[in-house]
Amino acid sequence: VAIETCRRLGLHAPIAEQPQYNILHRTRVEKEYREIFELYQYGTTIWSPMASGFLSGKYNSGKTPEGSRLNEPGRGQNILNTYINSTPDVFDKLQKLEKLAERIGYSQSQIALAWVVANTDVTTCILGASKKSQLQENLKSLELIQKWDKNIEKEINDIFKNEVSKD
Repeated sequence: VAIETCRRLGLHAPIAEQPQYNILHRTRVEKEYREIFELYQYGTTIWSPMASGFLSGKYNSGKTPEGSRLNEPGRGQNILNTYINSTPDVFDKLQKLEKLAERIGYSQSQIALAWVVANTDVTTCILGASKKSQLQENLKSLELIQKWDKNIEKEINDIFKNEVSKD
């Protein structure tokens, strides 16, 4: 509606959306925005590609490491509940993702970021790294993008079983 209204009135139309998008949170980008991407070549600047750190590997055991945002009063429990309630067996799935990452020679963080960037509807990805070491780790996912293929994507879909129908 906003794009059509702007065009009709001769105004600058929006060119991008800034949705949350990651392996655990897919529906908005892959289903709700599908028509916008196809009709208008709309871009995205996605946030939370690591699902608030959930996809980094540090929570795979189900324990919260010291200094983690999940230890923050209120906020941490909300994040934890979001992913536990929305993704059955989330810790089992995270451990399987870790094994896949190890098998292909990358970290769990790198595979999670590469998965996001491999989506043709993702224009820009906000990393949100809070430490230099995290940024360095995250940037190595660019190497994996060069090797990305449908087999890796299928293995991830098989682990999480949350692929969004394009219908």
